[in-house]
Amino acid sequence: MVFRFIDLFAGAGGLALGLHRVGGRSLLAVEINHECVETYRSNFPGTEVLEEDVRTVEWNGLVADVVVGGPPCQGFSSLGHRRDDDPRNDLTLEMLRCVAVVQPQAVVIENVPRFLRSDQCEELNTRLRDLGYGVRSGVVNCMDFGVPQRRSRALLVAAARGLPLPWPRQTHGGPGQPRHRTVADAFSRLSIEPDGRNRHDSKNMSDTYRDRFRSIREGGSRRQLPPDLVLPCWREAAGHHDVLGRLEWHKPATTIRTEFFRPEKGRFLHPAADRPITAREAARLQSFPDSFVFPDGHTLYSLGRQIGNAVPPLLGEALGRALVNTLEYAESATATAS
Repeated sequence: MVFRFIDLFAGAGGLALGLHRVGGRSLLAVEINHECVETYRSNFPGTEVLEEDVRTVEWNGLVADVVVGGPPCQGFSSLGHRRDDDPRNDLTLEMLRCVAVVQPQAVVIENVPRFLRSDQCEELNTRLRDLGYGVRSGVVNCMDFGVPQRRSRALLVAAARGLPLPWPRQTHGGPGQPRHRTVADAFSRLSIEPDGRNRHDSKNMSDTYRDRFRSIREGGSRRQLPPDLVLPCWREAAGHHDVLGRLEWHKPATTIRTEFFRPEKGRFLHPAADRPITAREAARLQSFPDSFVFPDGHTLYSLGRQIGNAVPPLLGEALGRALVNTLEYAESATATAS
């Protein structure tokens, strides 16, 4: 089944890729970040992509089956300086403005788990129901859908009243299902030494940092460092167990964040090589295929934001299958009524 969707806060296109795999076609994507727009256009040449603030977009005249979006999560995140009054939080409500005009059959919103406890989420629930939608929200773990990474995400889905709600079904790790995918699965047939191709680039590191890396075993962290290699700021820090953490071959990765190239920010060391993971390795851990293009010229910092903030395509694919079920039910009900 082919269905058309509008993609708000589209990022680099991780959610769109998953939806395209099951018959979705992005009618319009809206994204304010220039590098994300370049990446989206490189991978979805048939989509109109607006490099624009979503608050300025006029939705009149657009017809789509589904509206999807991953609004900025920084104000809701459990990391950093989260703020309930962060003005970016209210961008989530722009989804409502689009839905009210376009009136799609279904809506999908993805964010961090803390979003579900926000005033914005409560308002979305109320106003979507007022617009005639059934609503469901909850937290899923991306590794249950084949993503080789432990990554908890909040979903809020809605469907026109009377239609089944498009909730993704677990594909990995359950009874009779394939096991959860691991770092070894993700890095299969990718050279341990970065070859500089397809964003598999090494980052220059000081000798001191390399000495630190060599002291950390697979699955270990800064706690394995000898005293002379411990930074003063770490000596009295009780938490941050993943700082300078090394991934494990036969487990899913920890959550890939925007600064995966800085191992002092988390568990981002390669399982065997004395270096942080590359952009291509991070993309694989997010379930992007090697055929997905990240344009030349984008800095590592930009790639970090694009990859770390992305909806993993395999989660998008699971959502897409659920959306197909919802839309086929709607199509069948319409045919029966006529």
